[in-house]
Amino acid sequence: QTEETESTERSETAEDPQDGTGQGNKGGNNTVEIDTSLIPEQTVFYEEDYTLGEMLNLAIQDEFAAKHEYEIIIDEFGEISPFVSILSAEISHIESLTEVFNSNGFVVPSDESDSRVLTPTSLSEALETGIQAEVNNIAMYEAFLKLELPDDVKASFEMLKTGSESHLESFVLSLQKQTTE
Repeated sequence: QTEETESTERSETAEDPQDGTGQGNKGGNNTVEIDTSLIPEQTVFYEEDYTLGEMLNLAIQDEFAAKHEYEIIIDEFGEISPFVSILSAEISHIESLTEVFNSNGFVVPSDESDSRVLTPTSLSEALETGIQAEVNNIAMYEAFLKLELPDDVKASFEMLKTGSESHLESFVLSLQKQTTE
């Protein structure tokens, strides 16, 4: 896949993410322009054809890696926004995918993320790591959603893609805030 994610193709305005979830300040009217130049190109590309088992395995390994990465960042830099709330969301994503594995007769694989995560050396690098991870995550779900999927898998992938878009927004806004302080 060589297409850019939608979020890199448009200028966006979002509410200030007070809770790090990308859902804004829950009713406030403070808007912040998202600097889309902070959103890199995807660095992982996906083939055109996967089996359902392969897609589910790639999806859950990606969610395991995100969870592990954000745990490392929190251990290194403390319980900071948006990592704490996004870590909670990643745990929910894994639980959701586990249900999809079970309902489709697949065994949930073991978490292989240890070899895929690194400890960032700064908060800026941690945010950039989060941004890149979410860009790649969105690209993965976009590729999978182009394929024939059972309804429950399609709904799960759509939900996970939407979650990644929200996480991306939170990371970008946090990086913007950090670079202007």
